[in-house]
Amino acid sequence: MGPPRRVSPSPTLAGVPSEAFAYRLGNRSALERVIDQYQVTEDKRSGVRSDPNRADDPEYIVKLVGRVVRVSVETVRVVAVPFPPAATLTRRPERPCAARGTPPSRPD
Repeated sequence: MGPPRRVSPSPTLAGVPSEAFAYRLGNRSALERVIDQYQVTEDKRSGVRSDPNRADDPEYIVKLVGRVVRVSVETVRVVAVPFPPAATLTRRPERPCAARGTPPSRPD
């Protein structure tokens, strides 16, 4: 588990595996992107407030963060599995295909 991460002045994420921050989308982790996107903001000029929280599902963002953590950790684990050397891979025999101009053979 990684150290607790400060999200904003109020909530703190704790117990998040470090692998969740290792899965990167460009220069940031998927989790960092979600945390940045789902924050309450207010336009200083217009005073319009953007609140991503849902009245119908108050735990929506918490569940979303959980899903992003899970997908990130699983992706890091899958990508870490080494691919077998090419010499050990076997190729299936190619079947004729109508799309390639060779109609499939029919039994007589």
